[in-house]
Amino acid sequence: MVLSYGLWKTRYEGDPALVGRTIRVDGADFTVVGVMPPEFEWQFWSGPRRLWVPVGYTKTDFGRGEESFISIARLKPRVSVAQARAEMEAVGRSVAAAYPREDADMGATVSPLAEFGMAGLRTTMLTLLAAVAFVLLIACVNVANLLLARGAVRQKEFAIRLALGARGSRIARQLLTENLLLAFAGGVWQGC
Repeated sequence: MVLSYGLWKTRYEGDPALVGRTIRVDGADFTVVGVMPPEFEWQFWSGPRRLWVPVGYTKTDFGRGEESFISIARLKPRVSVAQARAEMEAVGRSVAAAYPREDADMGATVSPLAEFGMAGLRTTMLTLLAAVAFVLLIACVNVANLLLARGAVRQKEFAIRLALGARGSRIARQLLTENLLLAFAGGVWQGC
């Protein structure tokens, strides 16, 4: 089995020696083969999962009419989705030909994970993107207004500097340095 990071930290106290050991879950023994990273979440069909085990068949699962499996896999390097889809559809056709009564309407295909189950969310995601962009625009306008107000207050300082012989390029370079430093500090703060 593979454990979620949260279950590993809370139930097993983050013990690194747990990987490779056998634990009992619902009356069955499983060997822990790994722990998912903290940012990994799997919520396609239901709530968050805390552990994953290999598919186990019971005697009732051997019927040819079972249609309950969706697999997730990574393609080999230099294999396109179209190539994988063509190969899986060929496998589906050969199974349907081998079992025409049970599997006549069944098949197999490949879809990119990014598109799986996301078609209905496109409008919602674009709306959220627009809302975030609007909030970012408001924040940028607020910062620009603060910098303009600060520049208006410092107008006398610049006039005195020019009167004392400072070049305009030197004052512009100072303002550019101050604003770049402010932008860098704001970017680092947002990144943390």
